[in-house]
Amino acid sequence: MMKMFDLEEDVVISLKPANDSINQSDSQVPEKSINWTEVYAKLPLDGSTQDKERRKAMFRQFDSNGNGHLSLAEVEKGIRDVLAIDDAVFDAKPAITRAFNSAKDATHGLSQVGADKVELAELRVFLS
Repeated sequence: MMKMFDLEEDVVISLKPANDSINQSDSQVPEKSINWTEVYAKLPLDGSTQDKERRKAMFRQFDSNGNGHLSLAEVEKGIRDVLAIDDAVFDAKPAITRAFNSAKDATHGLSQVGADKVELAELRVFLS
């Protein structure tokens, strides 16, 4: 079960074990929580010069092998290590993957590195 959340509010995501044979009350299921307001505040999303520079710096930090583009693995590592977001965010891995796929397709075939990587110009799409 996953509770709904709103990016404008502090959020708690409740996750229950997938194994239905375990009969536990809600009080026995550990909750993982992510403060989405804090996460959103870390993201350089607007078109200001300051946020553009922050995105460039973030891109360089995410690009662990320095090849000028990001793989999904580098993005996931950057989320964990650079943005310092709790591992609970990886319970939303399908959403991260969809955002990555959407971003890598944002340049509509104009990519210089291929269709399976995110370039600097596409990072803003991924973050939003």
